[in-house]
Amino acid sequence: MIYKFNDFLNENTNSVDKYNSIIDYTYLKKNTSIDKIKEVCEIAKENNFHSVCVYPEYVSDVYGFLEDNNIKISTVINYPDGKNKSEQNIK
Repeated sequence: MIYKFNDFLNENTNSVDKYNSIIDYTYLKKNTSIDKIKEVCEIAKENNFHSVCVYPEYVSDVYGFLEDNNIKISTVINYPDGKNKSEQNIK
């Protein structure tokens, strides 16, 4: 979904769902658990967020948790310090 932000703000509706639909729910904690990642996905589904952003090693898990859902998945590369090699194994 792509909005011109002013058009978005000028829409007649001011519902929570309208604003939730543009939120990228980001969870970037190292050494987290799969249970926490699942919880993040459940919260995103309950609130109809636009996307869930996690570290690359959790992308496949998020894909499974968000299956049959329109929520997008995003990730970061070489975050936060830029010290990773360009070749990184992702599960």
